[in-house]
Amino acid sequence: MRNHLNVAVLIPAHNEQKCIEACLKSVFDQTYRPVQIIVVNDASTDDTHGVVTSLTQAYPHLCLIDNESGCPLFRSGALNIGLHNIDPSVDIVMALDADSFISNDCIEQVVKSFISDDKLGGVCSIAGLIEPDLRSLKGVKKVISWLLWEIQKIEYGGFDAERTATYDNVLILHGLCSAFRIEAINNTGGYSNDQLLEDYDLTLKIKELGWKAKFNPKIHAFTKPPLTFKGLLKQRFRWMRGGVDILVKHGVNKYTWSDFFNHVVFIALLVGVILIVAPTSSKGAWEFTLNFHPIAIALAAVGYLTSIYKLKFVRDINFADVLIRLLIIPELLMSIIYFALQMSAYVASIAKIKKTW
Repeated sequence: MRNHLNVAVLIPAHNEQKCIEACLKSVFDQTYRPVQIIVVNDASTDDTHGVVTSLTQAYPHLCLIDNESGCPLFRSGALNIGLHNIDPSVDIVMALDADSFISNDCIEQVVKSFISDDKLGGVCSIAGLIEPDLRSLKGVKKVISWLLWEIQKIEYGGFDAERTATYDNVLILHGLCSAFRIEAINNTGGYSNDQLLEDYDLTLKIKELGWKAKFNPKIHAFTKPPLTFKGLLKQRFRWMRGGVDILVKHGVNKYTWSDFFNHVVFIALLVGVILIVAPTSSKGAWEFTLNFHPIAIALAAVGYLTSIYKLKFVRDINFADVLIRLLIIPELLMSIIYFALQMSAYVASIAKIKKTW
């Protein structure tokens, strides 16, 4: 294995004029410089093109490709356009969201991962969140945005906890920031254009070809979370619907069985909740009763203690994070909403409702 690998960075961008410059500057400011940076301007209607063009003179290895069809592609389509324009000398391709930024040693850590393991097909970063500036908001809107930020901050810590537990066989090389050996990604034929979760689909295709997919907590990338209910629900429904579609496509195998098991547990928990709060009939009158069972209480206790442990993976943890988790209620309410979204995702996938971003 060579001690120096050439890296290209791919960034699909649709209406990202407010954040693309910060993203690119974090890529320019690397201890290990990429040989090529490709931004695919995916039918943007804002000034994404102008912002990127203004940076090309200072950074000659930055390449801008415009999708001028007037119709934005799925993220996968924009990434495939970038892949088709990769320089032949490139060994590693890193895909990055346009609304994110990376630490200045990110690419250095990526290269170290591939040099240390010649069977590695892909590696992903931590999923950090950029703390929002809420000073311009007021009243109820500010409180809701703050609460959504705190809940997602805790959630993302849980995501990294799960990646840490499966670091040498990660479920998804996520779209925020993941890097791939060019040989591995070329062997898969690139991203599938018909999937909402193209990152999950590509991860499975890489594994099915015999390559490893790992998580490296030393690779740091950060993104902006949605701070409105509409934005959050839209994002999570896309994740859930996309995940179900991927499992339908790939079926049960040694790479998907754990995810299938998670869905079985979800359905079992749903049935359990229904049985606990199901109405009962007494002398012709219906009434609701709570039928708590020792096993249900024990499972709830284990889940609660596990959630407390996962707080150790929350970055820059503060008193509010701990309080929200201890109180349970805010996250419980979000869980109920997520339950409804997951059921909707099952229906949408089974009914083959048209996929949209």
